[in-house]
Amino acid sequence: MFDRRLVQYFDWSLLCLTLIVSFIGLMTLYSAVSAGISTPQKVLYARQLIWYGLGLTAMIISFLFHYKVLERWAGFFYVFCILLLIAVLLFGRYIGGSRRWLTILSISIQPSELVKIAVIIVLAKYYSNLAKTTGLRLKELFIPCVLVAIPFILIVKQPDLGTAMLIVLIAASITCFVKIEKRTFIYIISFCGITVPSVWFFLKDYQKQRILTFLNPDRDPLGTGYHIIQSKIAIGSGMLYG
Repeated sequence: MFDRRLVQYFDWSLLCLTLIVSFIGLMTLYSAVSAGISTPQKVLYARQLIWYGLGLTAMIISFLFHYKVLERWAGFFYVFCILLLIAVLLFGRYIGGSRRWLTILSISIQPSELVKIAVIIVLAKYYSNLAKTTGLRLKELFIPCVLVAIPFILIVKQPDLGTAMLIVLIAASITCFVKIEKRTFIYIISFCGITVPSVWFFLKDYQKQRILTFLNPDRDPLGTGYHIIQSKIAIGSGMLYG
């Protein structure tokens, strides 16, 4: 039965911001594919509208579920997503040098996107039973680290370093909001400061190229840095209302 409190205490400002961002994205896509009268890429805009409608419908349906339902099914959903990631490595479509997509009944899905939601839900369940005013200690962060490390490794194997790092960022953000003990926080920062630079030597050439281009797009203005530079020019030319 529908709970009226879900409407009363719903974060309507967050919903409005989501709709605004979605609308801006749709208008940007429409502008990009409408350069000509008979542009074949217009089908991308129509497809995006369909997915936008489906996503909005799914969001409305989710209002009917109490968050306790998510807590109860958190472990199952997490394991399901991990199995999908394993299936991608075994049976996924090989496109552009990586396996990121899984085709099920003629529908292509990217399990790494579902994993983002799974990590949020499973960490929320774990922290809800453990949160305290003094902050979490190092040993209490072991299980969350394992929960994040498993999908991280599987996604890096695809390879998709960007999505893998985003999942780590999501988990780190949730953990910081839960609160970490000061001494533990110092340990983590020190460990990351020592180990993160060494990751550079394990990156593939194209991954290193992306990082260098992000930091300095002018190093290859007609190649990998072209789109970043053109984006800056477009924003500079159009200004706030461009």
